[in-house]
Amino acid sequence: MPSTLFNELVKSLSQLGLTTYEAKAYLALLQRHPVNGNELSRLSGVPGPKIYETLDRLTAKGLASPLETEPVTYVPLPYAEFLKYKENDLKSNIRFLEENLGRLALAESPQMIWRILDYGALTAKAAEIISKSRNEILVSFWEEQGRDIREPLAGAAARGVKVTSMQFGPGILDIGKVYRHVMLDTIYQRHGNEMILVADGECGFFMNLMPGGQWEGCWTSNPGVVRMITNYIRHDIYVNIVIERFRDIVFREYGPHLEGLINLD
Repeated sequence: MPSTLFNELVKSLSQLGLTTYEAKAYLALLQRHPVNGNELSRLSGVPGPKIYETLDRLTAKGLASPLETEPVTYVPLPYAEFLKYKENDLKSNIRFLEENLGRLALAESPQMIWRILDYGALTAKAAEIISKSRNEILVSFWEEQGRDIREPLAGAAARGVKVTSMQFGPGILDIGKVYRHVMLDTIYQRHGNEMILVADGECGFFMNLMPGGQWEGCWTSNPGVVRMITNYIRHDIYVNIVIERFRDIVFREYGPHLEGLINLD
C-alpha cells in the first residue's frame, strides 16, 4: 500500500477513536493475516515493546481476534463490519445528543461571524440556510453558484418562502422574483465569483473567490451584519432598476462601462 494512502487511512481511523498504533496495527492486519505480534510489528511499524499492548486493546475493541496457535496469531475484524458498527454507533450518539442537549441550561451563543473555506463547504452551507428558511430569502449570485443552489431554492419557493434574487450572467434561474444585473467588464472585476444571501432577516451569508483561487466566506446571525448584507443586496437591486429604466441617459452620462459612476476617486 502506498505510504501516503496508509497515512491517510491511519488519520481517518484515528478520527474514529483508534490510537495511531491501533490504526497502524489494524491496517497491517487487514493486509496480512494471521500473523503473530512480532510479524505485525514489522508490518505495521508499531514498536515491538508496544505491539502486544496494542493487540490487547484491538482485541478488547473487537477489531482483532487471537487464534489458538503457537505462537498466538491474530486475524482482523473485516473492515466492512467495523465501519458498519461505527456508523450505527455514530447515529446512536447523534440521536442521544439531539434528544438531550436541549435539556441542559445552555448559555446563549454569541453572535459570531463563522468563517468557511472551500467551495463545496460554502455552497453546502448556503443550501442549508436556504432549506431552513421560513418566510423570505434575499440572494445575489452568479450563474455558476445559482446552479449549485437551484434545488434548495426551488424547494423554498415551493413551500411558500418569498424568494427575491439579483442574478449575474447570461443564464437565469427562474425562481421567485428575479432582477438582472447589468453586465459589464467593470462589474465582473468588482463582483465576479461571489454569492450573498440573507434568510428571514436573521441569517446572513457571503462567499467569494479570493486572489490565488481560494474560495472563502462566512455566515452569521449578528443583526448588524445581517442588516448590512440585506441593505447591500437591496441597494444593488435599486440601482439596477434605475439603470434599466433610464439606460440611455445613464450610459451617456457615466460612460459605456459606467466608469464615471463606479470610480469614486
